[in-house]
Amino acid sequence: MEEPTQTGQEPQPQTLQAGGTLDGAVGTTQGAGNAGSGKDAAAEAVRGQQVFDAGYVTALRNEAAEYRIKHKAVQEALEKANQELARLSEQNRRNAIQIAIQTAQTRVVDADAAMRLLDETRIEFAEDGRPKNIDELLRELVEARPYLAAATPAVSTPAANPARSGTARLTPEQIAQMTPAEINANWEAVKETLRGA
Repeated sequence: MEEPTQTGQEPQPQTLQAGGTLDGAVGTTQGAGNAGSGKDAAAEAVRGQQVFDAGYVTALRNEAAEYRIKHKAVQEALEKANQELARLSEQNRRNAIQIAIQTAQTRVVDADAAMRLLDETRIEFAEDGRPKNIDELLRELVEARPYLAAATPAVSTPAANPARSGTARLTPEQIAQMTPAEINANWEAVKETLRGA
């Protein structure tokens, strides 16, 4: 502890200001013969303030700078993740529409052309992500553009003893009832069905 001053008060430590100067370091004398009053004014200015040494303040500033850098990196990573999520959500939405077009009761010759010609703002989606009104929209599209209508396939008589494949074949109705996650899990069977449809 420092020795008391002439007035009997203990001198107060000086505080470091943002610019790197000490608060109260520059004092003015109040009276002509009172040399200790500059210290008293400085002590009065810092009374009630917490005091930190310059090394500690520098360490805090460096730590804060590191946290700002880390925060910026996390923000950038979050932005990239959000962009990737948006891209994958859009891809998933478009895949669901494409599958719904290919499995709809209203058949079209070119599902890609139908996809491009559909007004996507009118497509309504169920909570599970599947389009609800594709068949209605396809009917309207085929009425407006009859060349997109697929010919009704001729009913063929199955072979007496057809060869069995390793996987069960899905029907378009089964695919229409699947969630996007189920479609992804059974993608090979879905593709096979869609190729044959």
